[in-house]
Amino acid sequence: MIELFIGSTTKYAGKTMAVLGILDFLKNKGLEVGYFKPIGKNFTLEDDLKVEEDVLLIKERFALEDDLTTMCPFYLDRQDYINLVLGKIGKAESKIYSAYEQVKEGKDAVIVGGGQDLFDGFSVGVSNISFIEKLKMPVILVDAPIFGDINLDAITAMHDRLKDRMLGVILNRLPSESIDFTKKYFVPFLEGKGIKVWGLIPTNRKLTSLSVGEIRDLLGGEIICCEDRIEEAVENFMVGAMNVEGALKYFRAQANKAVITGGDRTDIQFAALETPTKVIILTGGMYPNSSVISAAQGRNVPIMVVADDTMTVVSKMDSAVRKVSVRGKRIEESIATFQRFVDKKYLEKLIK
Repeated sequence: MIELFIGSTTKYAGKTMAVLGILDFLKNKGLEVGYFKPIGKNFTLEDDLKVEEDVLLIKERFALEDDLTTMCPFYLDRQDYINLVLGKIGKAESKIYSAYEQVKEGKDAVIVGGGQDLFDGFSVGVSNISFIEKLKMPVILVDAPIFGDINLDAITAMHDRLKDRMLGVILNRLPSESIDFTKKYFVPFLEGKGIKVWGLIPTNRKLTSLSVGEIRDLLGGEIICCEDRIEEAVENFMVGAMNVEGALKYFRAQANKAVITGGDRTDIQFAALETPTKVIILTGGMYPNSSVISAAQGRNVPIMVVADDTMTVVSKMDSAVRKVSVRGKRIEESIATFQRFVDKKYLEKLIK
C-alpha cells in the first residue's frame, strides 16, 4: 500500500495542488485512493458540523466514499486553542490514529495532507512530524517563496531529520524571473545534500488571481455598476494615491488590475479607466460622481464601494492573494499545472 505525507515549510505553499496532482496520477493508474488530514483549521460548517474546505473539495473531485468526519477527525480554531489552554480539550492522538486506520481500509494508496509546517498539531499531541515518524511515512515537501526566498534552512533541516523518508521537494509559485537562478544555484545545492527536486512550478496567475466577485465577498463591498463583470480575474492590485500624471504612468505598468483609491479621488478614478483595469475599489464608503459611473459603464469596468479605509483594504488583499483557495476552475488548473511541471519519473516510482 502507498502511504504518502504532503508537508510544507510554510503556509500557502501549495500542498493542496500537490495532493490533487498526486491523487489524480494514482487514480488514473487504476488505484483505489484515499485522503486524510489529521487536523483541520480552515473549515466551513455543513449541517452544524465542521468540515475542512480542502477535504471537502478533494472528496468531491475524486468521489471518495469516506465520511468527512473520518477524513479530518480533529479541528482547531481560535476558540479550540482557548479551550486547549483552559484544559477543556484532551489529547487528539487516539481519535486521529483511529480515523486514519478507517481511511486506509480497502485503499491502494492514501495521501495525507499536513498543516502549515511539520510541527503543526504539537500542542494536542499529534504534530505532523510525530505522525510521520510513528507511521514511518514517506514525505514530499512543498516550498514556496511566499514571504521572501526559498526556505533552504527549513528544507535542509527537515531532510536532516527525516533522512530517506523525505522523497523530495517541490518548489512552487516561483516568479518567472527567478526560475533560471533557482535551476542554476538552488537545485544543485539541494541535490548536493541528497534532496531530490521533483519540480519547479512557476507562479500561475490563473491560480493566484481573484475574481471581482471574490474580492467583493472578501471586502463586503457593493458593486454599483457592471455587475455582469464579477467573474473577471484580477491579477494585480495598485493603490492610487498620487497625482494624476504619476497615476497614468503607474497604472499603465500593470494590466488586469484592481485600483484601490478613495471615493473622493475622481482624477485617479478617471486615470484608472484610461488603462487596463478590471475593477475600481473605492474606500471609506464614499461613492463616485455620476460622470465616473458613466465612464466605467462605457468601458465595462465595475466600481466597488467598501467601508474600510485604503490601508485596511490593501492589507486584506495582500493576505487574500497569498491564500487563494483551490476551488472551482482552479482545481483542474492546479492538476494540469502540477502534471506539467513535476517530473513524472518520481511519480512513477511511487507505484513501483
